[in-house]
Amino acid sequence: MRKPILEKRRALSENQKALSDKLICSKLEKLLLDEFKEKEHFLCYYPLKDEINLIPLYEKMLENGKKLYFPKTFGTDMEFYKVFSLEEFERGSFNVMEPVICDEERIFTGLEAVGIIPGAVFDTELNRIGYGKGYYDRYLGKKPQIVKIAACYKFQLVNKIEAKPWDVKMDFLVTD
Repeated sequence: MRKPILEKRRALSENQKALSDKLICSKLEKLLLDEFKEKEHFLCYYPLKDEINLIPLYEKMLENGKKLYFPKTFGTDMEFYKVFSLEEFERGSFNVMEPVICDEERIFTGLEAVGIIPGAVFDTELNRIGYGKGYYDRYLGKKPQIVKIAACYKFQLVNKIEAKPWDVKMDFLVTD
């Protein structure tokens, strides 16, 4: 199920992608302002080329004083590190942009945060299929208090995914 949807995502024209990305960012920003205005900590991801470009939203969040954390992988584990600028990244594991400064003082150690979670396929029951390595399921499984928001293109949304017991459900899904 993952492969054909990711191929469709890669095949989006630049114009289609830009229009959808702008709409999704707008909807996501509205959700964050309406439901999570008082929240301070946000777990984010740096989008790959064919993922929704959330960078403009992250820039606004930083300007508004929100604390943003991005993941870095270590073997089969992942930690989130606070960034002060969207210039603080380098290419890391799986060709994903990761925070450059990863010292202990920047690790997200709290329990409560809003997470913006990537994925390949989602269903109407808020189940998620990631990219197959299980990093987010392992991390989020240890922190159930984190509010999980996924953003995806409409074609990434299917009726039903056969979720596994370890798959972590999303709390919200935003689409174009």
